[in-house]
Amino acid sequence: MLQIRFELAFLSMDPKIQIIAPWRMPKFYQQFQGRSDLLEYAAAKGIPTVSSKASPFSMDDNMAHCSYEAGILEDPAVTPPDDMWTRTIDPRAASDLPVDMTITFQQGVPVRLTFEKHGIADKKEYTDSIELFNALNDVGKMSGIGRIDIVETRFIGLKSRGCYDAPAMTILRLAHLDAEGLVLDAKVRSLRDSFVTHNWTELVYNGLYFSPEREFLENSLLFSQKRVGSVSVLGRSSETEKLYSAEDASMDSLENFTPLDTTGFININSIRLKRFGIQKAEQGEAAGSIYLKASHRKPKEQGASLAVPKAAELATRGIMAGPIPPGRPGNLTADQEAKLQELWTATLRVFGVQVPDRLEDADSGQPGSGTATPDKKAKKKKHSMFRRRKEDDDDGASTDQEDKYGQSKEFQHVLATQDPEKLRNAFWSMVKHDNPDGLLLRFLRARKWDVHNALVMLIATMNWRMKEQHVDDDIIMKGEAQAVADSSSSNPAVKKEAEDFLAQLRVGKSFLHGTDKEGRPICLVRVRLHKQGEQSQTSLERYTVYTIETARLLLASNVDTAAIVFDMTGFSMANMDYPPVKFMIKCFEANYPESLGVVLVHKAPWIFQGVWNIIKGWLDPVVASKIHFTKNLEELEQFVERSHIVKELGGDDPYEYHYVECKPGENEQMSDESTRQRLLEERASTVKEYEKLIQEWIADSQNRGTLQQRRNDLAERLRAGYWQLDPYVRARSLYDRTGLIREGGVIQFYGEPETPNAPKHLVAVPQNGPPPLEHRADDVD
Repeated sequence: MLQIRFELAFLSMDPKIQIIAPWRMPKFYQQFQGRSDLLEYAAAKGIPTVSSKASPFSMDDNMAHCSYEAGILEDPAVTPPDDMWTRTIDPRAASDLPVDMTITFQQGVPVRLTFEKHGIADKKEYTDSIELFNALNDVGKMSGIGRIDIVETRFIGLKSRGCYDAPAMTILRLAHLDAEGLVLDAKVRSLRDSFVTHNWTELVYNGLYFSPEREFLENSLLFSQKRVGSVSVLGRSSETEKLYSAEDASMDSLENFTPLDTTGFININSIRLKRFGIQKAEQGEAAGSIYLKASHRKPKEQGASLAVPKAAELATRGIMAGPIPPGRPGNLTADQEAKLQELWTATLRVFGVQVPDRLEDADSGQPGSGTATPDKKAKKKKHSMFRRRKEDDDDGASTDQEDKYGQSKEFQHVLATQDPEKLRNAFWSMVKHDNPDGLLLRFLRARKWDVHNALVMLIATMNWRMKEQHVDDDIIMKGEAQAVADSSSSNPAVKKEAEDFLAQLRVGKSFLHGTDKEGRPICLVRVRLHKQGEQSQTSLERYTVYTIETARLLLASNVDTAAIVFDMTGFSMANMDYPPVKFMIKCFEANYPESLGVVLVHKAPWIFQGVWNIIKGWLDPVVASKIHFTKNLEELEQFVERSHIVKELGGDDPYEYHYVECKPGENEQMSDESTRQRLLEERASTVKEYEKLIQEWIADSQNRGTLQQRRNDLAERLRAGYWQLDPYVRARSLYDRTGLIREGGVIQFYGEPETPNAPKHLVAVPQNGPPPLEHRADDVD
């Protein structure tokens, strides 16, 4: 059943994809008749498996549930063994004491869980979706809630028996159904349950999620949600009805069935799904983003945005395609697209670029004059836009909290003193391999879709990169090799800064390695290795920016945030240094908005409580909400797979950090002026083409789909072009030398390093893919 679901989904998103399924190859299934043969082979080869001869049933575990099937469970009359269930204790042994809780739903989605008494769970209240779900899993487990034992009818018509452990899902479903009885119109509920609910469930179960009928039904389902002890089956049998066949349902028998039959079944059912996928692609839509946009969908003529990340980008970077998060290219509501167009308009005006006449000023709501040019007239227009804003609102529409870094004042200063062309060049230098829309959307999301405040933040960030930190023309361009050269300088100050910078790299105060459960690259910070006063504040800031900029290269369109793990093992007050912490907070709040996915503070000792009370007072609430404390390996595993947790934190990944020194000639391409200039000119030409297309996209509402696809193509050219340019403008880093960052922008955490002298992995696995099967303890990538 899983292969049908997977393949129909893949083929609807990319009809040209070629699927290789060993299970349907005669040579394979003739050798392995079923799971018993596979278990014997695994045992003979020393391959670890969860299933065994002693417990001959398969298990598939995820956060939502654990499912069990096959083996002894294929006899529907057999009662599952007590030790099979992993997510719930035996209901007969569960506590009889009630657990009082309140679950708050918003448009059908649980957003808050509150326990009436302390001590039931780690916290009294949960608002984070993952924490909420895990808390319900824990409570349901101890109460023996969530065991399901059913006979299902598969898509191909066979009946099969399945058992499920789903504590949180069971609790949420009961609460949701009861809440619907209170707030949902009876007629709407009746119509939905008689037509929508069963059909939607059947479509998803049969692997037809990416289908036009699912999209049609889901609009009704979402509309219906705007307002919005246990029984166990031990077994079943029938003396009269013969619809269930253990032989047909068995995973250890090929009688009456050959795996080749599945290929034909999938091919037939995928014909119309392929055509549906082609149609959506031609319209600039992504099959995988339907659900996320469904509650906000508007007709194309009303301006819905569907910028789709190129499949080539995902494939090249070794990243598994997944749902596009809201507010990103490819998953914008019509209102969000309008805000993006306003921000592009305001940004281009700051750059001295002419914009369409019809578009209103992004900040004032007044029609633009359409006469802006790159001369003094453009500057006058540019200044008057934001002067009117200030007259309308003395605070410039920025609260003290929104502008705690004084960016509004910095913004006005930049407008008055900086050449528009320099700002334009700084922006496109900042873009690098990013989707330009994606970069602007970071600032819009950070400023809650207020266009003016997003523009203020964007321009202030460009000034910070250009004038304060010199990110692109110094930190990244000169990199580690320049620090090595400067460490031999006769100038004591230059020598000291270089040595301090290199010391942090060599000791591994922080390093990039692996991914969390969401596919986000992980930066591990070993706090115990920092000593107050050991390095200068300038070198600490340079090291911080260098690490963040390197981590940016590891991000992609569908994984656009990173995870930071602060390992507090061995922490003492000698490790506490407030200025670097403040600088790091400012970076993520003011200059790298929407770049943090999660921050994990691991094994913080009790003395850190007082420090944390000070730090959390500095944090923006959005950033603070992403910080979680983990006390042990089990809690860390809620965010990172054990196979991706390095052994120094107690995980199974044997990776150890070792700094690889700069190699002679590794930056040789940076001396090739003619090639660099040629590539820069090619990029400048593509940028001009992209800016021109932005204006067409804004002005022509009738052809948005076609224009958006052309913008997607140009964004891909910019991305690919950057990686051609990269060796000529960025000094090689540790992560280039160890094979994490590879030629053409391929990112591979668990792969074979290209450096000849570096230790090699036994298995190459792409970033955000499955964990490595095996690798050596002395790996350095």
